[in-house]
Amino acid sequence: DEARQEALALKPNEDGVFRVDLTTGKANVLVSIEAIAEKFTTLRGIASQRYYIQHCWWNPSGTRFIFYLRVLEGSGEFTTHLLCADEDGGELFLFPESAMYSHLAWRSDDEFSIWSSQPTAALVAYQRIRTGNSKLVRSVARALRTILLPRNRAPAISHHTRAGYYTMRCYSREKTAFARDLLQQDGHPSWCLEGHVLCADTYEDEASCREVFMYDAISHRKVTVARFYSPFNRCGYRCDLHPRVTADGKSIVIDSAHTGRRQLYVLAVDRNVDLFSTDREPQA
Repeated sequence: DEARQEALALKPNEDGVFRVDLTTGKANVLVSIEAIAEKFTTLRGIASQRYYIQHCWWNPSGTRFIFYLRVLEGSGEFTTHLLCADEDGGELFLFPESAMYSHLAWRSDDEFSIWSSQPTAALVAYQRIRTGNSKLVRSVARALRTILLPRNRAPAISHHTRAGYYTMRCYSREKTAFARDLLQQDGHPSWCLEGHVLCADTYEDEASCREVFMYDAISHRKVTVARFYSPFNRCGYRCDLHPRVTADGKSIVIDSAHTGRRQLYVLAVDRNVDLFSTDREPQA
């Protein structure tokens, strides 16, 4: 909000990504907002100081982490930038800009998967003009958004060409799409079985049901684990499933409101030998 933005503008070196010792409660800043602004001076929108940090993820060994920098714009929208750093906040790296960065999951200490999309020509044009100062330019931007990103769209791939899950590596500008034919909707992913099997979910379908599934990157198979009716959709208090799979792939923790109340549930996974085979190299 406005008060928070003013506070950050006054002391940007005291806010950012924190590391908290859960034993002592001591916290220290690993990456400050000031450090990001000073290092990436040409980043679009960075001079406005209307930005914030969100969603930090440690890699499995705790040697580096990834986080989002979200830049607010005059239209009320924001652009998401993806960054990583080592465990002490050093080696700060900015990944290439994308039309969209969404949910991600570490696959190993150096590699992660993320739902993203490559910018189309139309989206690049939209991104360039939506930051314009004139009312006419902002009006054109809003009109383009209505065409490109309808408000009632499902969060799938239809309005971002080349959208899907991508494999990315720390300190690399490359990203490689995988399982485009099977994984066609954004969700909340996590990897298990040493990066061989991906667990994720979907948003509501026509029957207002959400799905938990697992994808085997070795056999290139996808199986549905469970489906849950979702009584609240497309609102601020909706309940996404947010599956979190254990490292051995035997259990999945989810959020669900299918009973009318939001609760945590633990799913026991029926182990399928064909799905969980590990005798071949996984796909990229």
